[in-house]
Amino acid sequence: DIWEDFVCEEAKIWVQFHEHWLNKRVTSKIPVLVVRYEDLIAYRRTSLERIARFVYDTNTLDESVRNKIVTICNLSQQDSGLYTPRSKEQASDSSSGGSDNESDE
Repeated sequence: DIWEDFVCEEAKIWVQFHEHWLNKRVTSKIPVLVVRYEDLIAYRRTSLERIARFVYDTNTLDESVRNKIVTICNLSQQDSGLYTPRSKEQASDSSSGGSDNESDE
């Protein structure tokens, strides 16, 4: 089955990619932070604070950084840029060629 072969090949590539970076974390001085998507969604503020501490290489975040994180966390899911599943109407519009107000770029 072509789909099963495709999925298996992509899974192998995914595993190789992640094993490479996890090994680099151990074998070199390249700093690596593992962030699970599920944690970023479920614990947005804590995850963003953890990422910021890693990026700024600090245990204490500046107040301006903390304020930006709070602002991001207070945004709605749509305004924050998080993935939002399309409605059935949007899906049917895209399958029928899209709406008239879409631009061709």
